Amino acid sequence: MHPNGACRRCHRRSLLPADNTVAHVSSILERRPRMMSTALPTSYGLHVYPLARAWKMGASTWTVDKRIQFANDIDRNLMAVDGPTNGKKSDKGLDEWMPPNTAYGCEYAARYLTVARDYALSVTTGDLHSASLACGLDPEITKEK
Repeated sequence: MHPNGACRRCHRRSLLPADNTVAHVSSILERRPRMMSTALPTSYGLHVYPLARAWKMGASTWTVDKRIQFANDIDRNLMAVDGPTNGKKSDKGLDEWMPPNTAYGCEYAARYLTVARDYALSVTTGDLHSASLACGLDPEITKEK
């Protein structure tokens, strides 16, 4: 079983000619299709905005081509990391996980929010609160009134 819940044998592969990466969009019996990427084959690809969270926040309505683009977006959404870091992050958003290097927290939060904006994905109040803290802003600005 893959960490995102997808069975390794259940993937449909699609080759992207632009950068020769391979995206997997899996279909599993009685489960919704899942997304994952092999755009960074020599390392673990950490999705800044996680694929499972994206699915819940709007990606389930996307075309297969847009899901593949998102899963393999190495300019904005994919980062090469080590296995333990990728495992700890899993499908968590800013409200549940921030990079261990706190000096990188604000840049990471900005990247997360940029991906969310660029792909029209929702963010939680907790995501905004965590981003505010990471960037040294007043977290009160993210509270609902």
